[in-house]
Amino acid sequence: MCEWARKKDVHVQRVDFVQLPQPAPVLRETHWSDAPYVPAAAIPLRHLSYIPIGAMNYTYLDHDQLVTVMRSGESGKDYQVVDVRDEDYRGGNIPGALRAPAEDRTEQSVQDLVQKLKDVPKVIFHCALSQVRGPKAARIYAQALAEAQAAKADPAPPMGPSAASTTIEQATAEASRTFSPNPYAQERKEGHQQVFVLRDGFANWQGLYRNDPLLVENFDSRIWAEYAP
Repeated sequence: MCEWARKKDVHVQRVDFVQLPQPAPVLRETHWSDAPYVPAAAIPLRHLSYIPIGAMNYTYLDHDQLVTVMRSGESGKDYQVVDVRDEDYRGGNIPGALRAPAEDRTEQSVQDLVQKLKDVPKVIFHCALSQVRGPKAARIYAQALAEAQAAKADPAPPMGPSAASTTIEQATAEASRTFSPNPYAQERKEGHQQVFVLRDGFANWQGLYRNDPLLVENFDSRIWAEYAP
């Protein structure tokens, strides 16, 4: 360039380049898509409001199996049917069923139900068809039941000055139960509770047993006229 300038008798003036300041970055709102991906498996279960579909924690019970349970046991003691239908409850129900409408369910009501049924070995949920409300209610109940059992098995340690005395009292009571000469003095262990969903729900149930007052009560044939057996 300089050689070309001398030949052409062109005066070239050197100019030093000055680095200009960079413009300030433009701030923008953070979008949800900018958040890092976290797989569901990495999230502790206690932070989830549901249990993954793959982890089904209830069993389906066929209508004939429930008939056997009802005829051989006592409602509220050996088993408990829980009806989670809402306004479609009208027209009939299973005798002894406990109403727990899905639309009224709260976290507290589920915990209350777990406490109420803690000594019942079999709990059977159902709705009209047992396709959505029934299975969902069973899943939520079973999760609350598992959390309650875990909390009871591993309670929070006592805090404060009374912690030492409480621990000593617990150890003494445990030793007394373990070495008691009277086996009937030992505390009865709570049995394992099974959670079921009635397959095909009350719609199929009433179609099969609508004429048996021991299996269907408050039946209204007008409501089920289009759903005859």
